[in-house]
Amino acid sequence: MLERLPKPARFYPLAHGKYEVAAGLRPLGTDTGNGAMDAKCFLLDSEYPKYRKTKELARAERLEKYYPLSVDFALPAYRAVTRFLVDSLVKEWPDYFFVSTDGGRSILECALTAERIVFDGEMNLVSASGGQPPYRDLFDALASQLQEDLSVWMRSTSEAAPDPIAGVENAPKEWMGAIHLCYANHWGAEEKIGRAFNRVHAPVAGFGKLAKAAPGLVEMMTAKGPFTRFAWGVATDTELNHHPQNEFQGRMFDAANPELYLRIERQTLTPFPDVGASLFTIRTYFLDCSKDLSSEERDAFSRAIDSMSPESLVYKGMTKTKEPIKAWLAGLG
Repeated sequence: MLERLPKPARFYPLAHGKYEVAAGLRPLGTDTGNGAMDAKCFLLDSEYPKYRKTKELARAERLEKYYPLSVDFALPAYRAVTRFLVDSLVKEWPDYFFVSTDGGRSILECALTAERIVFDGEMNLVSASGGQPPYRDLFDALASQLQEDLSVWMRSTSEAAPDPIAGVENAPKEWMGAIHLCYANHWGAEEKIGRAFNRVHAPVAGFGKLAKAAPGLVEMMTAKGPFTRFAWGVATDTELNHHPQNEFQGRMFDAANPELYLRIERQTLTPFPDVGASLFTIRTYFLDCSKDLSSEERDAFSRAIDSMSPESLVYKGMTKTKEPIKAWLAGLG
């Protein structure tokens, strides 16, 4: 089955040669040169075994580190999101995901993992043939079949909701209700769960300009879309799991033995307005700066580095490596 999977899609979100922190939302399906793949929420490709293995190792290390206990992930939202995950996998990848019924239960089979996931009409996990440790719930089981990380944002006007938008007076209550993050990019799931949008993004250099717009952004996430957006950074290896407990992993550029990649995230946002939720996905890709970029793309990359503020360089771990990286890129021609 693996040999029938497509090659990884290619995204290059910095052609304009500028680093910026912006919402950057565009309708899902916007042409980025990947044909029908652009319209899919979930992307599978020939590197699936690597992604799957990373999730297996992360879950085995300590499940709560990568899938902490959810916070006020209300049942209506949970059911809507998990139903969407099942329906999307079967619709987008019918060669690899199949659903059958047995009485009042449904069975999702994944040809890539040979797992059978059984769930009832209320989207409760009944049993699964894989998962070590055992899958906690259906959300965990489904996330473990994907090459994306997942989070769910919740929005409510109820005073009972856990966390208002930080720094915005009289803002609706909103919070990250669930997160399944095995491809950590120097931040951890446990520090974000249950937090408001601005609290989650506060460490991002340059985020201040977006902070006041948070209420509108969260409303858009839960009411409109689906959308896609892109983010990028640099890495000196292609390890998917850069959890912050490995503080220096993946950011130690060595000019004497250079290895550098663009770490690109394709992110999607799918709204569930009836239940006040939004599913946020992160799919990680790598481009080898010495092999996969054209001279024009390397030039745009160098200009984007030049446009970064001192705070952004600190946030991206490039304070000491900015100039060596630029010199190395220039030497590639």
